[in-house]
Amino acid sequence: MVHKRLRADYLQDAKEFGRQVRYLRELRGWSQDRLIAESGHEFNKKTLARVERGTADDDPNSPTNPELRVLIELCRVLGASVVIDVNRPSGFQLQLLQDGKPVPSA
Repeated sequence: MVHKRLRADYLQDAKEFGRQVRYLRELRGWSQDRLIAESGHEFNKKTLARVERGTADDDPNSPTNPELRVLIELCRVLGASVVIDVNRPSGFQLQLLQDGKPVPSA
């Protein structure tokens, strides 16, 4: 069952965004705990794990739906920006950019 507020095709986008977040975190050599500490504890480990996994805890087929404040804080701490493309036919896409270039996922 897919999350009621998000379309099924958002799952792949959420997973890709999570891979990008994890990539930037690991590029710095940071643990999840370090990233949380750098954020001033604006989110917890469970939230970060959901974002990096791209899925909700209760259903691996349901995309995570992080709050805007979490997205903003992740971008601030990781030195990235997020582009939300709402013109895609299948929905929206979150893309992390660093120095104006797309962040790879692995």
